[in-house]
Amino acid sequence: MSGQILLAHRVLEQAGTAALNEPDPLRHDQLIIELINTTALLTETVIREGKTQPSLLEPSDTRAEPLPKKLDTKLSLRLAKLEWQRGAYLARRIKNPTYRSEYLDHVVEGLGRDSSRILDTSNRPEGGDNGASPPNDQEMKDYEKTADDFLMEATRIATEIERPIWRNLAFVRVAVTAAESRQYNRAVQIARDIENPEARAQGFLLVAESLARAKQDAAANESYTQVAEAIARVQQEGLRGVLTGFLIDSLISTGRFEDARACLVLYPSESERFVALEAIAEQQGRRGSAEDAREWITRDAPPEYRAALYRRVNNGLLAAIRNERSNQFGGRGEGLASPGGR
Repeated sequence: MSGQILLAHRVLEQAGTAALNEPDPLRHDQLIIELINTTALLTETVIREGKTQPSLLEPSDTRAEPLPKKLDTKLSLRLAKLEWQRGAYLARRIKNPTYRSEYLDHVVEGLGRDSSRILDTSNRPEGGDNGASPPNDQEMKDYEKTADDFLMEATRIATEIERPIWRNLAFVRVAVTAAESRQYNRAVQIARDIENPEARAQGFLLVAESLARAKQDAAANESYTQVAEAIARVQQEGLRGVLTGFLIDSLISTGRFEDARACLVLYPSESERFVALEAIAEQQGRRGSAEDAREWITRDAPPEYRAALYRRVNNGLLAAIRNERSNQFGGRGEGLASPGGR
């Protein structure tokens, strides 16, 4: 809290040694968990202070131990990574196997979050800006390389997690964090390395949505394809239906109606396909593609479905008209009722 980052680093290191020597198993694990939580707070401060405050407080007689050196940007990033490596070392020594997996996942999540934070504090043109001048090309490459190193370290630690549920969650989190921080190539690679098809589908789906928001259409299409392939490998029909619903909803939200219809074959039952077709038809009507929807219904929809699908297209179109009128005239009544609204 007083800005003595290097001193805090040494104290946390000594606390870790003491925690490992605690003989009581429950207290041993509790101490390590507290240290991992504290590590997350410390690395956030280390990265922030290394960027916005390149030098710490000068030596003072009022402090028991003055700082031996300033904390520059490169030192802060190395220190943050070291903190998480020590956090992983401690997490591996948690005696309870469930907590061991959970807090290795916390370490992975922290590394991914700090990777994103490094780029956010670098003042790259498309990122945040705190008023400082943006880095030059070489500095930006160094930031990007360091951020990628954090992601690679997170991926390596994720492979060590014993419990599959926590291991899969860790991989998905790293992939999503990479995509949200615009490290798209690494995000796709991490998602592709997820072994479990359900988790791989989830990871690729969230990566695809980030790519779509960034107008990376070709990469988004490839990621959506990977989602469909992963869902097709899910053996349980109920789970496959749920995952297909997530995929269809995502495709609809990004305006990929043709792709959404193409993915209907992944549903295990005809009733699910019909419900999804109705949702696609209505959303096309809402999005101003009513004519395209009617053409598709006339051309490809099963005859027994056409009447219901036409009706859903019309419902979507009417809903869009109501929303537009509400936006145009919604404030008129308040204006007329006010003293100056005559």
